[in-house]
Amino acid sequence: MDPIEALKEDHRKVEQLIEQFEMSGSDGSQDANQIVKTIIEELTLHTQIEEKLVYPFISEQVPELEENVLEAIEEHQIVKNLLKELKSTKRDDERLKVRMKVLKSNVLHHVQEEENEVFPKVQESCGPEDLEELGERLEQMKMRGVRATRRRSASKSGSRGRSSGRKQGRKTTPARSQQSRRRAA
Repeated sequence: MDPIEALKEDHRKVEQLIEQFEMSGSDGSQDANQIVKTIIEELTLHTQIEEKLVYPFISEQVPELEENVLEAIEEHQIVKNLLKELKSTKRDDERLKVRMKVLKSNVLHHVQEEENEVFPKVQESCGPEDLEELGERLEQMKMRGVRATRRRSASKSGSRGRSSGRKQGRKTTPARSQQSRRRAA
């Protein structure tokens, strides 16, 4: 997997989601709610991958990009703060549209810097083996993140209106408990 292309694909996906939100009328509809939720999930995973994997790789392999990496981390902090605000904004709140506009501006600026300044230098400075290894690690980290997001979503939707197995008279046996731990790992 080409890690630069994978990151660019993430960028395009988020740009498309923001565009879908703008076209949805951001009226608090179910569609707008789902788009906001997906944007939050995508950007959260993307920033984690970049901060834990990609930026340390760049700092080590291309030391002259250290200032760009530090700037990107600061930009991520701004985006994370905006994501927290989006999570707590009611979907019919008039500030939702404004917050999404600010998020879009920050994301587009960040993407432009990465794709026009950072990625080309990484591609020209790093060998194909190093990039391939980064791509494999990126793919693994993304899959773990996607699975974790699905588990969280499933547990949230599965726990609504239900009581736990213990309250329904089911006993938790050591075997059941062990199976649950294995599934969570």
